[in-house]
Amino acid sequence: MVNKWVISDTHFGHSNIIKFTNATGRAFRGSFIRRKEDGGFEEVNFRDIKHHDEHIVEMWNSVIKPGDKVYHLGDFGDISYAKRLHGKIRLILGNHDDQMDKQEMVDSFDKILVSRRFKSDFAAPTIFSHFPLHPGNNGNAARLFNVHGHIHEKEINDPWYLNVCVEQTNMQPLSWEELAQFIKQRTK
Repeated sequence: MVNKWVISDTHFGHSNIIKFTNATGRAFRGSFIRRKEDGGFEEVNFRDIKHHDEHIVEMWNSVIKPGDKVYHLGDFGDISYAKRLHGKIRLILGNHDDQMDKQEMVDSFDKILVSRRFKSDFAAPTIFSHFPLHPGNNGNAARLFNVHGHIHEKEINDPWYLNVCVEQTNMQPLSWEELAQFIKQRTK
């Protein structure tokens, strides 16, 4: 069975991504949480960008099978990582993706999109985009649930938005089933 997944803002190879800080001065992507052998949890700091990238590859490939569909909502990063990741990746372009070689993009991704609308997969009409879309800018009179990336550790105080940047998903893609539950709960 082919499963579907969504993730955003991996920023492979972007060395500064693990240095950026939030309003309190804490690096918002400087670490990850892992389960310890005793069942507890611990925070692990990334040593460098290679450690960061390898962790995301490991988390990705631990859940995604080679035939699965993955919607990556932009800011992929170093395109060479695409060959190491399981699944057929559908890239929704982000603001950093214009730095990639166009032919390499075509060769590395299953599809390249600006956005993607879903009318019946979820409890509400849904649009995937890199940037959060203002309700008046989505070209539709009816409100769409917006699954997006771009804003990293931040959230929009509106139940019709879901940020799927890796900071929000513990560095792992979100399954279609989990996404459907979020949308159902938020749009009641």
